[in-house]
Amino acid sequence: MQQEVKLLIKLQAVDLEVKHIQDKKEEGPKGLRHIEKKAKEQEEDLKAVLGTQEELKQKKKGKETELEDEIAHLKKCQGKLMAIKTNREYQALLKEIEEIKKANRKREDEIVAVMEDIERLEKEIKEKQEELSKIREELTIEKGKLDSLFHKYDKELAKFEVNRKTMVKDIPEELLKRYDFLRSKRNGLAVVGVLNAVCLGCHMNIPPQLYNELLKEKKMIYCPSCQRIIYYQDVPKAANEKG
Repeated sequence: MQQEVKLLIKLQAVDLEVKHIQDKKEEGPKGLRHIEKKAKEQEEDLKAVLGTQEELKQKKKGKETELEDEIAHLKKCQGKLMAIKTNREYQALLKEIEEIKKANRKREDEIVAVMEDIERLEKEIKEKQEELSKIREELTIEKGKLDSLFHKYDKELAKFEVNRKTMVKDIPEELLKRYDFLRSKRNGLAVVGVLNAVCLGCHMNIPPQLYNELLKEKKMIYCPSCQRIIYYQDVPKAANEKG
């Protein structure tokens, strides 16, 4: 095998490791984003329930004020009873007092119903706050794990970067440019073997004449289908034995 091809194969191994780490770095935050989304949804849910609870508190306050006013009105009416001189006015005031009492009982029932709703929401709010607290705790833990993982990845990438700089010094500039171009267009695989006259990059047959050139290993050869740099790859020993 040509020396330059050997160098490119080694370089590609490093570049594939770098790509693998970079893919993992991109994949890592997905889990975190899922938890962040869950926390945000829980916060919005909690905010909505708190808003409903506040509306109910205002409603209760309004009903209580209304009840206090009507109780005062009732007392005032009851105070007038002793001063009334005609039976007709007396009966009319008694009827008004009875109506006020009836309306006040209804107001009291409404206040109790609102208080029960507020109490139910307090339990719901407590449950949602506890759930949100758990999600935030999970988020903190995952961020810590991710920071630690990214630190490890960055150290590995720095090591590969140093290796790469050393390796590319021995590769001609134009060949390196072509290798990098192919790598960017072929999902990281710029150099592939040819096994039994088949390119292992695109799985297309190599024309016989070109395959013969490849066997000589005297010049750089590219796959006519995928344009990758190709090299002759020995048939695995086990396969040879079977054949």
